[in-house]
Amino acid sequence: MSEHYSDIVRDILAYLAEHPDAGDSVEGIAEWWLLRQTIRRRTVDVAAALADLVARGLVVERTRAGARTHYRINTSRRVDIARLIRAEGSPKEAMMTVTIANVSRQLVVVPLNSGETVHLAPKEVSSPIDDLEVQHNAGVDKLVREHFIRVSSDEDDADKPADSKRRTAKSR
Repeated sequence: MSEHYSDIVRDILAYLAEHPDAGDSVEGIAEWWLLRQTIRRRTVDVAAALADLVARGLVVERTRAGARTHYRINTSRRVDIARLIRAEGSPKEAMMTVTIANVSRQLVVVPLNSGETVHLAPKEVSSPIDDLEVQHNAGVDKLVREHFIRVSSDEDDADKPADSKRRTAKSR
């Protein structure tokens, strides 16, 4: 039998121990008894996870007098949160990078989501940058719209012949 099966056995017995007069159908037990036990067990796990996220500064907690504590994302840590989520996903997702090319005739300062900036001389191309730095970034979107920069992903570069790829320069 699976580990999941042993959890079900334990939850049925725990429910019956708390409610010795209870009785129900398979469907009722699955829907009501087991759901209640799962919620109770998960609530403890959720509280521990939230305490960890608050301690790491990824989630902010707010408690009002006489009310339950509420939790929200720490918006200043959005890039870090997205990286953590990616780290739980596939390796390909965790490795997505972009390059930024200055297609103008002047120095361009590109704001990144982390608060850092990339300075690019005319025709200069940045070294690879985590794509989270440019996603949903109004400053980058404006520079692209006004034809000052071009943002290219690794996948875009993979489609080009090797001799057409530009040399990359480190961001300052």
